[in-house]
Amino acid sequence: MSWVLIGVAGAAGAVARLLVGAWIDGRPGGRAFPWGTFAVNIAGSLLLGLLTGLVVGRGWLAPEVKVVLGAGFLGAFTTFSTWLLDLHEALRRGDHRAAFVNAALSTGLGLLAAWLGLALGWGR
Repeated sequence: MSWVLIGVAGAAGAVARLLVGAWIDGRPGGRAFPWGTFAVNIAGSLLLGLLTGLVVGRGWLAPEVKVVLGAGFLGAFTTFSTWLLDLHEALRRGDHRAAFVNAALSTGLGLLAAWLGLALGWGR
């Protein structure tokens, strides 16, 4: 497998994350909640589940495709570190409700999205 392909996919994922996050966070209403980070993480969970189901469950794609797209593109598209920084920032400014909602929704919907993607990809 080519590390270059993983790097190119990672670069594309990072740019996609930046564009999606900027588009969502740049909408009217300010940034009281980190919707951009939330959206890319939920979408990435769904897509990684789908990709895994298509590779493992159905065998429609080569395992190398899962590595390039999963570790490369989706690894750069999603962002655990920014999510944690957003949680820390909400706690630092005393907005415990926003931190709790972010943690609960991101975790719960992220798991649900991954499960749904896996079920769709697997064909169950």
